[in-house]
Amino acid sequence: ANFFRQRAVVANLLFRVGTVFQNFANPALYGNAVEGFSNKDALMAYMKYGWGEYIPLALSFNAEAETIRQEVFTLSAMMRDKAENPDYTMRDMFDRQDGFMMNSGSAAAREVGARLKIGRDGVVKFGSGMLAFGDQLADIPVWRYAYHKALNEGRSQQEAVRFADSVIENSTGTGRAVDSSMMQMGSPMEKLLTMFMTFVNTQYNRWANEYGIYMKEKDHARLLSFIGVQYLMFGALSAVFSFKGKKDDEELLEWFTKEVLEWPLSMIPIGGSLFKLAIDRSLGFQSYSWAMSPVERNLEQTAKLAVGAWQGKATTEDAMQTAAFLFGYPDQFNDWFWNAYDASVGNMDPEVRDLVRRRPKRERR
Repeated sequence: ANFFRQRAVVANLLFRVGTVFQNFANPALYGNAVEGFSNKDALMAYMKYGWGEYIPLALSFNAEAETIRQEVFTLSAMMRDKAENPDYTMRDMFDRQDGFMMNSGSAAAREVGARLKIGRDGVVKFGSGMLAFGDQLADIPVWRYAYHKALNEGRSQQEAVRFADSVIENSTGTGRAVDSSMMQMGSPMEKLLTMFMTFVNTQYNRWANEYGIYMKEKDHARLLSFIGVQYLMFGALSAVFSFKGKKDDEELLEWFTKEVLEWPLSMIPIGGSLFKLAIDRSLGFQSYSWAMSPVERNLEQTAKLAVGAWQGKATTEDAMQTAAFLFGYPDQFNDWFWNAYDASVGNMDPEVRDLVRRRPKRERR
């Protein structure tokens, strides 16, 4: 389980450009994450400290962006930890010895394993840094705004840091073990079923908290705001920024159901996927295929490749996708390669979305 989980993390998560861009939807999550930080504060933070300062500097790789980051990391150990590893699944993988060819009895095999591990570790480190960079585009501006807001209200520096930390912890999560669920830190099989669930675990806690507030205070305005901003707006923005816009031959209801209405179901391990599948089938959609975890999906792909090879139907692209999983390198590399290949030798015109995901078959010719 650990062996396959580690390879699925690298293959499915690292270098995913869509995941980086998706962070631009995160400002919809910060409002009311803690008392005293409203949706208006979240918008002001994003505009003043985000697009008005940090985001342009970070995207242009200006040295001043690094100065801002280090100021935040000096004040907040939590933000520093999150920058090193934004997801608990990745953190757990880094803390675990890989063992790929490292326990072989052959000295030559151990040396080869060591060299491969160094190269793979470099790719993993850069890819995780890329994810953290995208995460910081929203988190750092919001953290700074919350910190200065607390100081301006007369709180001590320590209280201001804790206030700003809480806004981030309760909205986009931290990736730290102390903030993760017991299931995420359980047996290898439990970890297998909760891969990449740092964010949805945070959101589950947030939704449970909002439910408790509503049942106690019957604050209808707050509930409607939560549904409108943290649910519908975030779902729509997240889909748009990750280039999951409506396809030409896709019905609007199908797109809205798949990308917006159903996303909270991902907070439920295993069962949430079954509910998604049931909803899609009941509405006549064929857009969702169920799998317990990314590992199962990758193993299924590996089995299909073996059957396809036996029948003479397997393609080089299928083999490269399977190799990304089995040997632990980012599958995003394959998407870039094959999109470039189809654009150069076929009739496919290059588009910006080709940097994010593999072009669907029906749109390549």
